[in-house]
Amino acid sequence: MRVSRQAELEADIWRLEIELAGAQRELEAFILRIAGLILIISIFVTVGAWSAMQPIVVTPILRLRKDLVLAGEAISDYRSTPDFYAASVHRRDELGDVIAAFNQMYRRISEAISERRKAEAALQQSLEQVRAYSLALNTEMERGREMQKNFLPAMLPRRTGW
Repeated sequence: MRVSRQAELEADIWRLEIELAGAQRELEAFILRIAGLILIISIFVTVGAWSAMQPIVVTPILRLRKDLVLAGEAISDYRSTPDFYAASVHRRDELGDVIAAFNQMYRRISEAISERRKAEAALQQSLEQVRAYSLALNTEMERGREMQKNFLPAMLPRRTGW
């Protein structure tokens, strides 16, 4: 009886090992299926979020970036204000605040540059006036020197006793 009981136990252990090996394979397959499912869901959510966010956030940011480049070129080349995308947009969110700040910044910079150019032109005009006045003074000084030269005789009389 003892031998048969031990044989039964060994047979049960062997069956358990076979069942565990099958369960291990099933567990690995289950984990792979879950990982694949997570990957598919992640791709789907990413594509969906990108599709939803692109017209709302990504495209306006890229257009604002283009406006920044145009603003820099217009300011550095002293060109008139280009047609900005940001000027045509009226949003009531954080991106709208950024766009409004951009418009205000560009307006202030343009006004400051305009004022600076006016001041430079006024200074240039003043410089030209000072140069013309200085030239006139130099001409008058030369005339005065010539008059002094011609006013006095070539030889001064010498008096005895002086």
